[in-house]
Amino acid sequence: MDLTQGYGHQTKLLHLNASNAKNRQRIEDFAAVTEDAQPLDKDFSLFAYYPDMTLTITRNGQAGPTAIVDINGDYVDFYYSGETQLYRSKMSSVDLKKLIHQPTK
Repeated sequence: MDLTQGYGHQTKLLHLNASNAKNRQRIEDFAAVTEDAQPLDKDFSLFAYYPDMTLTITRNGQAGPTAIVDINGDYVDFYYSGETQLYRSKMSSVDLKKLIHQPTK
């Protein structure tokens, strides 16, 4: 799993591999950002000009789609790279920030 800051300069915030049960669980927790998300009836051009981060989950050696993520007040909105459908995560912005700032060890 890779989490990077922003969309253009790609500053890596977090890289996790599934080397232990704690990391595997944390990767699954990050995957929850995109699971059961609701499509937004919002014009793609209204998405943040500078998204906050990108999230890519790799499973079985295959990188999944990259989610372009923006923390929008209480909400976490995203779209998949190369697509224009916007989604709202079930995960709140507070929960995502807690997950990002968990100690890695």
